Amino acid sequence: MEMPIEELALSLEADVVAPVLLCQRAIPSMVAAGEGVIVNMSSAVVYLSPWGTIKDDRGWSLSYAAGKAGIDQVGKLINAELGPVGIRAFTVEPGYVAYGEGFRNRLSPDEKVPVSPAEAIGAAIAWLVRAPEATRLLSKRIHLPSITDKYRLLPDWNGPGSPYPTRW
Repeated sequence: MEMPIEELALSLEADVVAPVLLCQRAIPSMVAAGEGVIVNMSSAVVYLSPWGTIKDDRGWSLSYAAGKAGIDQVGKLINAELGPVGIRAFTVEPGYVAYGEGFRNRLSPDEKVPVSPAEAIGAAIAWLVRAPEATRLLSKRIHLPSITDKYRLLPDWNGPGSPYPTRW
């Protein structure tokens, strides 16, 4: 409640206004081509309750949560308005991601949230954009590491919480 209102406005501008502006700029070309895919990055904070406060590093800010909740709706509206002309919009969440030594350190069985390597995120987004069967996920919240695991998009990885040979 101590957050300056300017911080909320700046976060909403970055997390909602800027992506909408990018969509508005890209969509005319997609409509002209008869197809297009938009991928919006959200977060689990939209539906989770914080485990603590932002001050104790167990929570998140109102500005972050509000921005991610806003971007969640953008894809749904794009699909409703532009789905009939071939535009698809996915709303995705990366889950808990780390790389390098940070990833290896988070593989502990004591970790409460299973970690995924950064490579899992790109693999899942590429699949969403390319795979015709991904269309069935348009109205769903998409946890990217689960897609990577389910479709074995990283052959050397066995899903969230398992090791992956990273180059970092």
